[in-house]
Amino acid sequence: MKIGKKPWVLIILVLCGVVLLTGCTGRATPVQVVINGQELQSDPLPQKTKGQVLVPLKELAQALGVEVVFDEALGKVLITTPTDKLSTKGEFYLQGLHESRTQGPDIKRNFISATDLVEILDDDKDKDLSDYRAGHNGGDELANDPLIVDVRTKDEYDAEHIPGAIWFAGAADMGREEYLQELQTQLGIHTGRGGKKEIVIYCYTGHQSSLVAGVLGAQGINARSLLYGFDLAWSGSKKVPTALKGPMEGNSPACTSPGGG
Repeated sequence: MKIGKKPWVLIILVLCGVVLLTGCTGRATPVQVVINGQELQSDPLPQKTKGQVLVPLKELAQALGVEVVFDEALGKVLITTPTDKLSTKGEFYLQGLHESRTQGPDIKRNFISATDLVEILDDDKDKDLSDYRAGHNGGDELANDPLIVDVRTKDEYDAEHIPGAIWFAGAADMGREEYLQELQTQLGIHTGRGGKKEIVIYCYTGHQSSLVAGVLGAQGINARSLLYGFDLAWSGSKKVPTALKGPMEGNSPACTSPGGG
């Protein structure tokens, strides 16, 4: 039996990290619950009473994409994380279908070249990228522009970065909950100003940013990685190492023999 609208989740302070099931008693004041920038719609409304926030469990679970079942025999509320949905999001991302599923699958949509990114950021061709910002001439069309996120170190970002890019964490920390929330916040600010609901991640050579974009994509976030990164494709401060030209196996003429050997 699926849980109805009567039970509530009692959320004590986030610092406590405790979620309890309770009923709504005493004088209450309606409050807003916002999940990833969207207000939770529920009946009854979330309420604050006696210093605690009460949120309807059914609507909260649906908004978070989890399954909630009340087992009468056990007398327990069972909450299940939908790992199948996470797997589906990852599948769509790897096929390049996270932004538009009307086109055929193509993993290359998860990347963007430096040339294509410049075309988007400087669509008025005045060589002033993202010039919708304060103090610029405002000729660029913000609706075409993704949110640009630098995942190198803060010192490297401060030294030089792509115009309009933001920084709040390095690549290794981007999977932490607080930074995922910050990313959603920044994306909400960006789209609220009229920007495109898309994120372009960049690092040094594209390796770390590709990992970050994959983590985000598996969660259903529309993220792309800058192909070959800042140092190779954007600033040109680094060059690709000389190829090793090591041993290979296969049927190509370059191989020593069919199947190797």
